[in-house]
Amino acid sequence: MTRARPDIGNIPAMNILKPARTEWGDFPDILIQADESAVKQHPFYLAAKAGDIAAAKQLVTDI
Repeated sequence: MTRARPDIGNIPAMNILKPARTEWGDFPDILIQADESAVKQHPFYLAAKAGDIAAAKQLVTDI
C-alpha cells in the first residue's frame, strides 16, 4: 500500500522525486580522498552538489 502525500493529492509518495538511473558502463572506479563529513561541511558543498561546476572545482581544490 502506498501513502499519498497530503500536499500533492493522490500521487503516491513512492513515485515522487526518484532520480533517473542509467547504467554506469565503463565508468572508472573512484578514489575516496577526503572524509565525507569534511566534504559536506565545506561552504561550497551544497552549490557543488546542485551542479555548480565552479563550486565543485573549488571544493576539490580546497579538500
